[in-house]
Amino acid sequence: MEEEKKELFSRISELQEQIKELKLQLNKLNSEKEKWFKKKGELSKSISEHINEVKKLRKERDALTKQVKDSKTKRNEAAKKVTGLTDKVMELRSEKDKVMKKHNIKGDPSKIKYEIEKLEEKMETEVISFKKEEALMKKIKELKKKMLEAQEVSSIWDRIHDASTEIDEMRKQARQSHTTLQQKAKMSQEKHEAMIEVSKKIEDIKKEEQAAFAKFVEQKKRFGEINDQLKQKLEQHAKLSTKIDAHKKKKADQRKRKEAQTIKEKIAEVTEKIRKKEKLTTEDLRTMQAEK
Repeated sequence: MEEEKKELFSRISELQEQIKELKLQLNKLNSEKEKWFKKKGELSKSISEHINEVKKLRKERDALTKQVKDSKTKRNEAAKKVTGLTDKVMELRSEKDKVMKKHNIKGDPSKIKYEIEKLEEKMETEVISFKKEEALMKKIKELKKKMLEAQEVSSIWDRIHDASTEIDEMRKQARQSHTTLQQKAKMSQEKHEAMIEVSKKIEDIKKEEQAAFAKFVEQKKRFGEINDQLKQKLEQHAKLSTKIDAHKKKKADQRKRKEAQTIKEKIAEVTEKIRKKEKLTTEDLRTMQAEK
């Protein structure tokens, strides 16, 4: 029986050491498991933030691309107008040459008007002889006749001037649209490249996230295995403890029975002394007291 008891205590002591070791492993595994779970969560958050950044960059890029398209349309429309107006100016110049040839007009008709104005100003502001005044009047009359003949040419000149002014404005608009196009195209490309760069980062972080999750799953599985082992050891410990308690109870019952037998025997001895009227010892008195 003592050998069995010794064996039980030996086994339970061994189990306690194993349980202690398993608990230490569980605490370590739990820390590792939670570390990788936290890491996975941080990486998931980072991915979400980067995805939002990509969405923002894509929106900005698309807006710039639309501006590039609009600027290109404006530039092309302006260039088309320039071409049309240039053709119109060439036609007007051809028409002007024909009219000037028809009326034998040389030079710019607007200069005739300027010459008339200068001559009239001279007559009004300068003191001249009658003879010279007549000559000036004759000259002005001739010029006015020429100007009347050149009115058709002047009209064409005005149209040429208006068309040329519009050409300059259209060319300016085309240049401005082209400059804007180049600026926006560059900005759009920069946004696109930034978007690609962030997308690459997302892919890299996703790989890290997957690795972290794999580590978490691995530690969780190991945690479960060790936890199962701990449960088994605790069950074994509980069974051994029950057996040890049973041994203790059995030994205690045996001790009580032995003590009760000893007391019974002592009482019998004391009773015999009393019957024989022998002197009782202090121990005898204690035994009688215990019986009571």
